[in-house]
Amino acid sequence: MTQTILIFFLTCVVSYFYYVYTTKKAIIDNFDIEKAKANLVNHISKIINKRTPYLKDWLKERPIDSFTDTSIAVSLKAKYQRVDSTAHLILSNEYSYGIYRT
Repeated sequence: MTQTILIFFLTCVVSYFYYVYTTKKAIIDNFDIEKAKANLVNHISKIINKRTPYLKDWLKERPIDSFTDTSIAVSLKAKYQRVDSTAHLILSNEYSYGIYRT
């Protein structure tokens, strides 16, 4: 009985490490950093235009060099009610802006 449990446990551990190794290897092999750098401006523009068009409205004509967004869970006074609000940190030239949107 003990040998069966040991064999099962070792099989699970080896399978897990093999899975992690092959996943990391596949990600590293398929990632081209130069292509990603060249496409970064395009990628940021697509995200801003499709998912967050309100950022351009808020920043008016200021350029957006880099940004991050997150969801903040906010508890309301009503019991058991939570709302996800969006928060952004935007870097534009030498300025940074924190924007909070509900």
